Formats: sequence, C-alpha cells, structure tokens
Amino acid sequence: MFADPTFWVLVALIIFLAIVWKVGGFTAFGNMLSSHGEKIAAELDEARQLKEEAQALLADYQQKQKDAQEQASEIVKQAEADAKRITKEAEEAVEDLISRRTKMVEVKIAQAEQSALKEVRLVAGQAAIEAVQAIAEKKLAGDSGNALIIDGIKEVEKNLN
Repeated sequence: MFADPTFWVLVALIIFLAIVWKVGGFTAFGNMLSSHGEKIAAELDEARQLKEEAQALLADYQQKQKDAQEQASEIVKQAEADAKRITKEAEEAVEDLISRRTKMVEVKIAQAEQSALKEVRLVAGQAAIEAVQAIAEKKLAGDSGNALIIDGIKEVEKNLN
C-alpha cells in the first residue's frame, strides 16, 4: 500500500486540501462563488425588469395601434357620411337648378306666345284695317265716307290694343 503511487497521490491531495482549508481557500472560493451567484441573480433581476418594461411598452404600443385603427375607422365612416351628404346636396342642387331652368324656359315660352299673339293680332288688325279701307274707298265716296272710315279705323285700333 505504501508502495502504491495512488496512495501517495491521495495522501498529497488530503494534505493539500487541509492546507487550503487552513489558509481559508475554501472560504475565498465560496465567497467567489457567492459573489458570482449574486451577480447572476442581479443580472436575472435586471433581465426580469427589462422584460417587464418591454412588455409594458409592447402593451402601450398595441393600445396605441388599436386607438389609431379606431380613429382610422371613424375617419372612414365620417368620410363616407360626408360623401353621402355631399352627393345628396349635389343631387338636390341639380334638381333645383333643373326646376328653375324649366320654369325660366316655361316663362320664356309663355312670353314668346304672348308676343306672337300680340304680333298676330297686330298683323290681323292691320290687315282688317286695310281691307276695311279698301272696301270703304270703293263704296263710300266723299267727306261723309272718309269720316266713317276714320271712325272705324280708330275703333278697330282701340279694340286691338
């Protein structure tokens, strides 16, 4: 057993570990592991905090996106309503314009009819006067005939106008 090198390696290891323990190497190693564990715990806490902040930001942006979509939807609805209203107003304006123009045309037609009737009456009256004059000249002679003709012409003119 004392001749076996493995035995002496084991004895050397035990002596080495005893010296390290006596010097405080295990405490330093433990402290080192402890501080490293604390660093890892702090990093985990920081990572957890960053994750929570990221989730809060994500929720905030999702809410903002939802609000923007709702606003866009409202804008589209308002634009559609405005378009319908404007179309209806335009249709009413066109109908009103057509109605006014129709009335103006009807008034102009009525005026033209009145003008044509007056002109026809005037031409007919003048023709009647000329006919009466021609007949009277042939049948009536002298001053008394002329007086009757003048009175008849004045009477016809008064009735025509």
